[in-house]
Amino acid sequence: MNCLIKKVAFVLVLLVIANLSSPQPMCQDGAALESEAPRCQKNEPAATKMTFKFISEGNKTICQYRDPRNGNINIEVPKFVSSLPAERIAQELHHYLQSNAQWSQRLVLESLFHSLTYGVDYKPENYDHPGFPCLGSKAHWLDSNIHICRWEGVTCGNIHPSPKDRPRVEQKLFGEKVHGDYDWGPAEEHKWPAAQSVTKLDLSESKCQGTLPPELYMLTQLRRLDLSKNSLRGTIPDTYANFPHLEFLDLSHNFFTGSPGKLGDLSVEELWLGHNQLDGPMHLYLTRTPDVRYLDISHNKITGTIPSDIAQLRPNLMGFFAEYNKISGNLAPSLGKFRQLSYLRLDHNLVEGTIPTSVGLLENLRLFQLNNNRLNGTLPIELTGMRQLETLLLSVNELSGSIPVADGEDNLQWSNMLLLKQLDIDSNNLTGTLPPSFVLGISSSLT
Repeated sequence: MNCLIKKVAFVLVLLVIANLSSPQPMCQDGAALESEAPRCQKNEPAATKMTFKFISEGNKTICQYRDPRNGNINIEVPKFVSSLPAERIAQELHHYLQSNAQWSQRLVLESLFHSLTYGVDYKPENYDHPGFPCLGSKAHWLDSNIHICRWEGVTCGNIHPSPKDRPRVEQKLFGEKVHGDYDWGPAEEHKWPAAQSVTKLDLSESKCQGTLPPELYMLTQLRRLDLSKNSLRGTIPDTYANFPHLEFLDLSHNFFTGSPGKLGDLSVEELWLGHNQLDGPMHLYLTRTPDVRYLDISHNKITGTIPSDIAQLRPNLMGFFAEYNKISGNLAPSLGKFRQLSYLRLDHNLVEGTIPTSVGLLENLRLFQLNNNRLNGTLPIELTGMRQLETLLLSVNELSGSIPVADGEDNLQWSNMLLLKQLDIDSNNLTGTLPPSFVLGISSSLT
């Protein structure tokens, strides 16, 4: 009996030694990396392993995942993932497979950091490289001991607007000096996600010079995304059309190139793309975002004509900024159907033809700026129907004829524009004068 016990004990010792001496997974620098990590699932033996390796296919990094239950699966992953510990990779793959092909919020934000910092030039040896200026002033980024909702620039749950979030149209028109209280509308708490969901990212003015990661749309509860005033380059990923709840997107003041691609499918209330190097015909920026209220495509290389049915395409448009492009064609009579339009800038383009009389129907318009174009014909008296107008700039065109007079010498219709503060019709071929009672109190340039 004692002999049998000794034999059993000896066999157990051999098994333990064999298990301890088995080779452990190792990560190798280079094109391919293989690792193993336990996959913990309910009702599954702990000994079941997941095996994965990474290969490069052009600019893509592919994770080849092998599992006894799911077989072989190829998953495109952010490049930096291959530098993560094997246990973390296993966790992220498990999350991806169990969450309808969605990465965790932490991984998406880490991918954003690396893409904004290194762009397409990312290399594993630069992982967590100190000293890069991008997000250098943003506290806690990439700190594994800090919850992502505490990373600077990241907001989770309900958004409480800050002074920096004041309406972007006010910033565009008046710069950064305007302050005050703004009406953000009634609070709708029931529409907001749980407190752990990322709802706002503000990484503006962060000295970033990289590119945009395609997986950012996986922040499915994101409402506001501000990456303005950096030096970001490359194209805007088509996947950004898949943000399900995004309301505000500001990518202005960067160096993005190319056409908008599928971005026109994105349903947002405010889309700010000004001061980039975007190109393509104008209709691509207009045709598929019916909910947009403010659209800024200024200071780009956009061409093409203004769609004649623009008012039908954008019935809710309140501000349209397209100055400093190469937009041509005529102003369609349907322009007068923009009953909610408050700001219209098409200056410094190639717009030609006459000013349609239907502009007199724009009763809410505050800014009408069409200077430095090729407009011709006369100045329509219907302009005086825009009684909320504060700025009227039509200089450097080819307008001709007499400044229209109505109701006798007093120009009563012009005098109805009580809110007008700035008027410029210089450098045209207009003749005649406006009465002193109208000109008094406004900053004007008349010929």
